[in-house]
Parts: sequence; C-alpha cells; structure tokens
Amino acid sequence: MIRNACVITGEGPVFANGCVCIKNGLVEYAGDNEGCSGRPPGGAMVLDAGGRYVLPGFINPHMHFYG
Repeated sequence: MIRNACVITGEGPVFANGCVCIKNGLVEYAGDNEGCSGRPPGGAMVLDAGGRYVLPGFINPHMHFYG
C-alpha cells in the first residue's frame, strides 16, 4: 500500500490525499485514503509517500521507422 500520495489515475479525478493498494502485482484500489480503511492485511508493506505523486506507467507508442 502506498499512502498519503497525490494519486493521478489518468482516468479523471485526482486524489490529492490518496492511496494505492497493490495485491499480487496488480492495482486493487486507487483513490482517496478513506477507501483504504480496513487495508492492508497483516504483514503487508505500507509506504508513506509524504505527498509525492503516484502516476500510472506511461507508454509512448510513437516510433519513427527510419530511425
């Protein structure tokens, strides 16, 4: 779990005080900190982002064949 982050999902809203929950390598939840209540299960790693940004991975499919 990554807590206390500015979460930008790329799908609309920006969560200024948000969290991201990851389970088995997949994003289970991305939203406000209140949605993370009851998580994580015992023994899970929790990272405090300290207000830093969490963004989705960006892929640039742009290519020049002549390059």
